[in-house]
Amino acid sequence: QSAKSKWSKTDADYLRVRAASRHLQRIYTFVLTSRLTSVACNMLRRRPTRLELKPEDKEEYEAMQQAKAQAAAAAGKPVPLKDSTVKAKTTAQRIGLEK
Repeated sequence: QSAKSKWSKTDADYLRVRAASRHLQRIYTFVLTSRLTSVACNMLRRRPTRLELKPEDKEEYEAMQQAKAQAAAAAGKPVPLKDSTVKAKTTAQRIGLEK
């Protein structure tokens, strides 16, 4: 006969979520209580710079930047549409001092 587990599947899920939330709470508390709060928050939030990337990631990053530059060069300068926006009259034009 199999011994019935004291915990059901939902209990195990609950405990797993609880442990994860406690872990996040510890990190959050550390960030709040650390003297370098803004630095710590930025470290958690910011993207890695090019120098911090692994060599294989650097190649991918540089290839992506190069492709972006080539696409911009191929597109050329955007040509402004003439008379695409109607300018509002100036105060002098409205009261008839100039046309």
